[in-house]
Amino acid sequence: MEDKVRTIVNEYLVPLIEKDGGTLEIVEVADTRVVIRLSGTCRGCPGQPFTIDQVIVPTLRKHVDPRITVVTQR
Repeated sequence: MEDKVRTIVNEYLVPLIEKDGGTLEIVEVADTRVVIRLSGTCRGCPGQPFTIDQVIVPTLRKHVDPRITVVTQR
């Protein structure tokens, strides 16, 4: 599953995040738990929870596994 998560993140999510000057890094994939780090302009951005809840999580659930949870690491 880790390979699929990385593929989806790189194909769909990284370009979106980079358009706003941010970076998205996968720290760890363990079963259905994905640990990410947002940095660049995303670091400390008040829209970060929206990006995670409304963009990152739904994309991973749609393309990888509907049980995925995402945890951010600072």
